[in-house]
Amino acid sequence: MNSTTLNTERAYAFKHKNSVLQQSSSGGAFTAIVDAVYSLTEKNWGGVDKPVVYGVAFDENFNVIHKAAYTKAECESFRGSKYVQSDLGSIYSEIMQNLSDGKVILFTGTPCQVAALRSFLLQKKIDLSNIFMVDIICHGTPNKKIWKDYVDFLEKKYGSKLVDFSFRHKRTAWKGYPVMVEFENGTKRINKHDISSYISLFRTNLPIRKPCFNCKFPGNYVSDLTIGDFWGIEFDIPKFPTKGGVSLIINHTYKGEKIISEIEEMIKYSMNDKDCGVPRIEMCQSIDYKKHNHNLIAATSIPKQYDEFWDDYENKGFEFIIKKYGGYNIKGKVKFKFKNIIRRTGLLSLGKKMLKKA
Repeated sequence: MNSTTLNTERAYAFKHKNSVLQQSSSGGAFTAIVDAVYSLTEKNWGGVDKPVVYGVAFDENFNVIHKAAYTKAECESFRGSKYVQSDLGSIYSEIMQNLSDGKVILFTGTPCQVAALRSFLLQKKIDLSNIFMVDIICHGTPNKKIWKDYVDFLEKKYGSKLVDFSFRHKRTAWKGYPVMVEFENGTKRINKHDISSYISLFRTNLPIRKPCFNCKFPGNYVSDLTIGDFWGIEFDIPKFPTKGGVSLIINHTYKGEKIISEIEEMIKYSMNDKDCGVPRIEMCQSIDYKKHNHNLIAATSIPKQYDEFWDDYENKGFEFIIKKYGGYNIKGKVKFKFKNIIRRTGLLSLGKKMLKKA
């Protein structure tokens, strides 16, 4: 299969059926891509072996790791955003061996991880015909030591081991980054001030690793497809249904085009599925989607307090930085509650629409 880069990239809005949508951070694009690769494997390779899918999941101690999935069910742990630098381990060598054995591979990761994998395989003179590469619209990856401190903080605060975690609890909202945590003792908290300290910190850009601020991949992707939230969909494709979330899928190669075509075909045949909801894919007619997804154009800018933040973290610890920078204080609690109120009442969306018209 040809992976030659297209002359012009093509972008699509995508929304999966309801059951998948509720388990995904945005529109369920990842699951659709997995299904498409399974289908293409059956059609083009005879389906002798199922594809091997590589993605990011939590391990039993909530470390964020890359791992392999050999069934569609195993791929479900890859759903949902993980705002942490993943541990790749020996994944690249494992992929090389699987490709050498004739297996079909789907790899998902950050743009730099995809580029590193591609470079590694080319250096080893591995044929890339059987591998599909998908990256995410990346804001930058936080240092995993801060994530580990956060998990320890939660378990100490609630006196129990963490058993479930979501950075963006879809049943609460698509936008707003509502966090959900569940502990071994049965305690479960959703979108509360204390458990949101990590995501609040992440959104300041302060925990992001320094090399990310010099990222060379915006506008220079080497993957077949790039996926992420379709922020600004209400302005770019106003009639597209947004309830529950929408994915942005950007196709860079002819190989990626095969996946898009397969997704379109699967949607056509799933319209009678009672569990279907409103599965839909629509191509963008302009590049306006880039206005609302700035990491497609440029790397995240380094914050002014970056050096001060890391000095405080190294010398004063995690709880100090979430209080000083992450809003884990009285002022931050009031602000957090106020934001939730205006989101629930729709005032935030109304304000944005008024600003757009002004």
